[in-house]
Amino acid sequence: MLALEIAPVVDQAGRERSSRFHGRSIGRSQLGASAALGAPRVHRTRIETRSSEHARARFLLARRGNRVVGTIGAFTNDLYNEFQGTRTGFFGFFEVVDDPEAAAALLSTAEAWVREDGNVSILGPAPVFDQR
Repeated sequence: MLALEIAPVVDQAGRERSSRFHGRSIGRSQLGASAALGAPRVHRTRIETRSSEHARARFLLARRGNRVVGTIGAFTNDLYNEFQGTRTGFFGFFEVVDDPEAAAALLSTAEAWVREDGNVSILGPAPVFDQR
């Protein structure tokens, strides 16, 4: 098996690889429904390129060689945390092929990013919300 690499999505090529990824949505499969393969992720590009005073997002790809084997997005929202009196980050867009190592690495990397942003916990899968 090829070595696993977790990398942030930082350019248009990464966004395109992420959008074309045909994985299995972990959150949906837990609910007993299958993911729509090849469904476009319109929100991903729009939100990923945005950083506001109160909300931030980081999208990650898991790769083995040139093959994308998983994706995840990590989000923080200072207004949510202020209103709720908490320091919680979120994850979503969590999809992975049958690769437990990739799933664990994506979750761990998303959690680390959320903690680096000053949060103490991560919650998800959650929808992306853009509250201004």
